[in-house]
Amino acid sequence: MRPKYARKYSSEKGQLFSLDLVIAMGLSVLAIGMLLNYYESTTYQQKEAVTRNELSAIALNASNLALDMARCTSDFDSQGYDRRGCGDVAKLSPANKARLMIPEGFGCYVYWDRSTNKEPIDASGSACKDPAPNTVKDIATVQRIFAGPNTPGNQLTKAVYLKCIETGCGGNNNPYDTYTLTVEVWRG
Repeated sequence: MRPKYARKYSSEKGQLFSLDLVIAMGLSVLAIGMLLNYYESTTYQQKEAVTRNELSAIALNASNLALDMARCTSDFDSQGYDRRGCGDVAKLSPANKARLMIPEGFGCYVYWDRSTNKEPIDASGSACKDPAPNTVKDIATVQRIFAGPNTPGNQLTKAVYLKCIETGCGGNNNPYDTYTLTVEVWRG
């Protein structure tokens, strides 16, 4: 014989699930939703980090190549000095995308400035002389400060080079000034 209370909770009266089962199912759905939300946000952050790292690597490589192409000529080349940080702006002119190793599918803007004057580098061929469109979200920017001759083509002397190291370049009676090379790269 069945107890009287057993009929009360059977499916014969129309109750399919008990209250504790409904609560457990609700908590399970909530936990799965929170887990999926965490997974989605983590995946998005990883994707954004990969994009930023890729753009930064391309911009850094392009700035290194641009300064390497524009190395100053000097009268003490054979003495073993490594003149990093010295560039001749006139030599930056043929800096197109191919020479800067910026892949197809990426946009770039390369310019140098002295004080407030932004001057795009004349980039013949695949040009890097137009700023990024307003619709671009991710732009990697690398700025490189370097010394360069006030008159393009001036040869660097050892005395001027040592003076720039000790007291800084620029100012009156100094044939070299400080410039900033800026490389901007975006996917586009």
